[in-house]
Amino acid sequence: HKNAGITAALVGMCVFVTGFIAAWYFLEQIGAQSGLSNETMINSLGVAQLFGGLGGFLATKLAIYLNKVGSFLLAITVTIGALMSLEMISTTIVTFFVSVSLYLLWVNVNISNIMSLIADVDQNGKFVAMIPGLQSFGAFIGSVIAGWAFENGGQSGVIGVSISAFFICSILITYSINRTTALQSDLSSS
Repeated sequence: HKNAGITAALVGMCVFVTGFIAAWYFLEQIGAQSGLSNETMINSLGVAQLFGGLGGFLATKLAIYLNKVGSFLLAITVTIGALMSLEMISTTIVTFFVSVSLYLLWVNVNISNIMSLIADVDQNGKFVAMIPGLQSFGAFIGSVIAGWAFENGGQSGVIGVSISAFFICSILITYSINRTTALQSDLSSS
């Protein structure tokens, strides 16, 4: 089906937002469980968002050196690694700040990669209009699932949900890139 690639990209973006929001809503609680003060966490999260905003610029630089699959897989790997670091190393204000900054930076690289993929494939603009609704749906699902995961598994539950969503997203986006690349090759050769 000619729309399979764009459909996979849109669903992958929705699942990515689910994973991102699941962790984002609970970063404060994760810091609190680790004994960090509320003011320290809020300041760290605020400054980390500034670093996160650089993700779009980093995505454009990566596009020069890596193909779409390589750029996406690098970004999703670092995103997962940043989340796992909150689980695996002792959380101090420095490790919390660094982990959250890396998380937000590479989340934005991934969002840029996914948006770029969708824009490349959807040249007539039929599907791009669905992005805000799917992002909102993903955010809703992420907050609901994360709430359940936090109640049942605490920090590990939330991080597990987010990482699972990122793995599912990786499969969908890789499929989308491969599918749309093959479709574009078929169209250019005919």
